[in-house]
Amino acid sequence: MDRRNEDYADYGLSTRRLRGDLKDFAVVSAVVFPLFIAGYVAFMYLWPHLPAAVAHLITPYTTAPKFSFRLPDRFDEWIVDQIFVVALPEEFFYRGFIQTRLRDAWPEGRMFFGARLGRAFWVTQILFALGHLAIFAVWRLGVFFPALIFGWMRERSGSVVGAALFHAASNLLIKVLDASFFG
Repeated sequence: MDRRNEDYADYGLSTRRLRGDLKDFAVVSAVVFPLFIAGYVAFMYLWPHLPAAVAHLITPYTTAPKFSFRLPDRFDEWIVDQIFVVALPEEFFYRGFIQTRLRDAWPEGRMFFGARLGRAFWVTQILFALGHLAIFAVWRLGVFFPALIFGWMRERSGSVVGAALFHAASNLLIKVLDASFFG
């Protein structure tokens, strides 16, 4: 980007819209997280009753869940890691760079809650999910679904900041739920 004299803001890396990004993050979190928690809890009580071959494909868990709220060990380090090592780089690469470049090539799309979603949007989310197969396990493809929200947030705002915050918060929520159910 530097060699081509491109602005990082064109790829969504900017604080120009920080107040809006924080608002989007708060609203999306308030809507999505309670629904996700309800689904996660329901799944925790359902999956031990699934056939072992099916359960193994759709979840990494091997022991029966038992709920006791707790934070993962070294949670403060997880916060820093998820924001700066995982979410921000992934969002900048997938939603900032790839989604932007694909949108330049395929600008068509339909409006959906303030964001134009077309072929570039869908291909980016598929690539994101496939990128998570570096450690091969079918259940890892589940990241496709939150990727839809990350990509939508990027398209709606023009920034990756809100999407990166939501991405990090989603990963941290999973860490807390996993620690609470599996120790």
